[in-house]
Amino acid sequence: MKTITIVGGGLAGLSLGIALRNRAVPVKLFEAGDYPRHKVCGEFISGASDDALRDLGIEDLLNDARPLSEMAWFYFGRCVRKDLLPHPARGISRYILDHRLVRRFAELGGDLRTRSKVRHRNVNSGTVWACGRNVASRSHWIGLKIHCTGYSLESELELHLGRYAYAGASPVEDGQVNVCGIFRIRRGCATSRERLLVAYLGASGLNALAERVLSSQIDATSVCGIAAMDFRSVNRHRERLNLGDHHTVIPPFTGNGMSMAFEAAHLAAPVIVRYAVGNLDWRTAVAKIQRRMHKKFRRRLLFARAMHPFLYHPALQPALASASRCGALPFRALYRQLR
Repeated sequence: MKTITIVGGGLAGLSLGIALRNRAVPVKLFEAGDYPRHKVCGEFISGASDDALRDLGIEDLLNDARPLSEMAWFYFGRCVRKDLLPHPARGISRYILDHRLVRRFAELGGDLRTRSKVRHRNVNSGTVWACGRNVASRSHWIGLKIHCTGYSLESELELHLGRYAYAGASPVEDGQVNVCGIFRIRRGCATSRERLLVAYLGASGLNALAERVLSSQIDATSVCGIAAMDFRSVNRHRERLNLGDHHTVIPPFTGNGMSMAFEAAHLAAPVIVRYAVGNLDWRTAVAKIQRRMHKKFRRRLLFARAMHPFLYHPALQPALASASRCGALPFRALYRQLR
């Protein structure tokens, strides 16, 4: 049986590796960093089905994830919409989830090599690229995240609209709340690492949210950020298989990022098994998986990118807030289009 090489040990890479090892496929996985670690992430899963998680062999790793059913949207601190999610989401930190996935992969006999960088020098058969976001050549955005305790949630999922920014808050494990946001880069916000998110919240007009964060206890080890973010392109290559964020990044307000990583691994695993046992050549396997991902994700990416400017642009936010406030925003219909 052929060995599969996976470059990148995030959600897509690890869950694919687990699925392949469950089918006795030899897997080498190269990860540039180490575990466990914090990452900028909404840290809730909304969309991946129980069947998909079960097929991947990871459903039990989410048994204690926080069930999240309520959501609320805020416009400069004022609540404009509260609703129930059509299907509950799962809240769990990347710190815990990555650790569990790594342990499961190792238990199944996967070959994990951390602190190992692999570059795109050539295209090799049997290599899957799941090495995270593509760095934008020019980007005006920065993502920031912290965990805090003592934060008073007004809903299980909060989405706050600010000036060229939006931020979310949701519970994870051990009584902690994940607060993360996407912000237009502001040179005047330079401050200490622990205070950077609060500075950006204040500069974006999200003062009430900033005060709630300041009144809580921030976990200094959880503070992290990412710049050079790009939500526009899909990374396609005729003979290279890209999965997860390395394939494309959906705007984070959808709650789709973690789900799409698992869904992509679920779509890819059975096709890669056919390649590993010699029933498909690599080029055919890659083309088949790319078609599957295009069919699965195309609609939600289109809707998410069309909605994204309404979340952060000051000229468009009032229309979204007004539609939400008066009930004209078809939330459930939009939710279905984004899944």
